[in-house]
Amino acid sequence: MSGQRKSHGPAAAGAGRRRPVMRLRIALAAACAVACVIAVPLLMVRKQVHLRNLAIRREHLADSLHACNREIGELVLRVQALTAAQRIEHVARDRLHMDYPSPSQVVIVHTRARRTQRAGGSGIITLLRRSLKTGRDDG
Repeated sequence: MSGQRKSHGPAAAGAGRRRPVMRLRIALAAACAVACVIAVPLLMVRKQVHLRNLAIRREHLADSLHACNREIGELVLRVQALTAAQRIEHVARDRLHMDYPSPSQVVIVHTRARRTQRAGGSGIITLLRRSLKTGRDDG
């Protein structure tokens, strides 16, 4: 035997078993590195696509907000036009054939000092009935 020693003991047997375990660990580490090299760019692309979709959605929401604000402005103008006193008076006179009451049609209701009202506000209803009855009796 020329300078090489072959040892046959428990230490040599342990070293022989470690080589396959080390190869397995190196293979797993290499597989993890390859997976990371592939996964990281894919995740970055996915993130960019997600951000772009969010930007598109934000633009759509901003457009619909602008349209809603414009519609609110138009509706406010329409409400102001429809609730103008001159328009209401015009509709009352022309469509409903209403007119200002004459002085003989005006009824002034005097109320006594505050009394406790019965449930349901029947005191007001009674006053209205009385004023309507006196208005009919005059006409």
